[in-house]
Amino acid sequence: SRNQDLVKMLNEIRDALNSTEDYRVENLAEIIRNVVYKEEIATEKARKEEEKARIAEEERMSLEALAKAKREEENVLTYWSKFIEDAKSGAYLNDGKRVKERTLKNYVYTFNVIKEYIESQFGVLYFSDMQKDFWEGFQLFLSEKGYMSGTIATHLKELKVVCSKAVEDGLLSPSITMGWKHKEMYRNLIYL
Repeated sequence: SRNQDLVKMLNEIRDALNSTEDYRVENLAEIIRNVVYKEEIATEKARKEEEKARIAEEERMSLEALAKAKREEENVLTYWSKFIEDAKSGAYLNDGKRVKERTLKNYVYTFNVIKEYIESQFGVLYFSDMQKDFWEGFQLFLSEKGYMSGTIATHLKELKVVCSKAVEDGLLSPSITMGWKHKEMYRNLIYL
């Protein structure tokens, strides 16, 4: 066996040398090296290809994770939840001042109501999918739920605050929020 392996390798070297027309010493040495170390060369080549494929897969997964994270930032409810956390921690300031406890409670209260609205109407809502009619749809939802005028006004005010911040952060087009006004027809008026 060792002799047979040696004879086989010598025959491969002879065949490789016969197939070249470049008889420079460095070329002949390269041909011999490629035959003698072909298994090691093949193993190293396979290792490099595996490494390249692994790096490409890591990059793909990283880009996918970034895209997913970016998309999740655009989720209205995820953004609103983070907005509340920022208001609690002081990362978000209202006119340069920390958000008051009452205002913070309003943000949370409106978040819970808008969550119900979004989940019932859209399932999931991203700022990029929000349309101008979102405002009126939310007002109608509040009215149909039996909320009083003052409560509806509070929810709409908090919605405007959060959406204004989303516009400022570049997540929501300002054209969506233009013309958002509280419509009387959705108010439940109380006469004393």
